[in-house]
Amino acid sequence: GMGCIMCLSPDAEVIHTIKVNNLNPTCTAFGGKQGELLFVTSALCDSNKDLQNIQGTTLKISGIKNGQLEPPVIL
Repeated sequence: GMGCIMCLSPDAEVIHTIKVNNLNPTCTAFGGKQGELLFVTSALCDSNKDLQNIQGTTLKISGIKNGQLEPPVIL
């Protein structure tokens, strides 16, 4: 409910905060060829009617540095 994505160090110190126009960002995943994109899903929040059109969507944030891509998995 803070409307931001936080990058934390291994010691749980806040390194960087990215504000988003969403009250409830949820899951994150890096994308792009070099991990320069951050995809963020968001939960639907009925409490703020002004933001209804962007709640429950997926955001794409560009310009990320040092994003680490997950290895491909075959199930």
